[in-house]
Amino acid sequence: MLVQALDSSPHMRCFGEVFNAALDHISYGVDGYDNFNARDRSLRDRDAVAFLRKRVFKRPPAGVRAVGFKLLYAQDAGFADLLDHLTADEGLRVLHLRRRNLLRTLVSWKIANGTGLWVQNGASPLDDAFSLTNARRAARHPLRAAAALRRRLRLRASSTNERPQATLSRDECMTLFGYVQRQEARYDMLFAGHPKRTLYYEDIVAAPEQELGVVQEFLAVTPQPLTVTARRQNPEPLRDLLANYDELRAAFRATPYAPFFEEREAAVPQSFAATTS
Repeated sequence: MLVQALDSSPHMRCFGEVFNAALDHISYGVDGYDNFNARDRSLRDRDAVAFLRKRVFKRPPAGVRAVGFKLLYAQDAGFADLLDHLTADEGLRVLHLRRRNLLRTLVSWKIANGTGLWVQNGASPLDDAFSLTNARRAARHPLRAAAALRRRLRLRASSTNERPQATLSRDECMTLFGYVQRQEARYDMLFAGHPKRTLYYEDIVAAPEQELGVVQEFLAVTPQPLTVTARRQNPEPLRDLLANYDELRAAFRATPYAPFFEEREAAVPQSFAATTS
């Protein structure tokens, strides 16, 4: 959602997860870049710093004042010198995106992992499939494109069925909660010397115009209308999304994580498909 918003500005270029080594391509997500360029991938895997300089932070088009990319915790693993290079550049502005309700994070991951649908825009899953599987990509990788389309067709066929639910164990929750909190603290420490702003997903969804305006000011670009078509995939109450909600709530009743079950997100709009200014 945030990447899409930032990249919609004529003054900003925001790449996706370009260091996601779990993918069989580079998730540029920016016009003019081929996600399946073998030469780019070879450069990234061989020399991450050179890849940043030549492909991400190269001279941008006229009018673009800020260029960045999305980096998830631990995506620097396997890319020698990447994190050292980023932390050494104290002119780099950092947006640290967090979520207050970590249980929501885990539930969303669990459901997406089961359905295969990680991002949903205003279009239907079928329309999204065609936009993701563009003609050039389909021509180069017909089997992969066909598999992606079949997966989304199955999702569309099951869209009228009962809402997918997740089942979580207490150990799964504790592992995720601890991991995220450790990484939040680690990255705050690593980038302590940088201009840095912490953002919360809940705040952006609840007040996009205000929050995205602040982001643009932080990045020192002229505020512009930002377009977002991403939709919340799991807006329902946690009780509806977690098959063992009552069991987990009881297990965490006397812990610091009990507030995650209080459903403070109930007032957040179910969709965020608008142009903000």
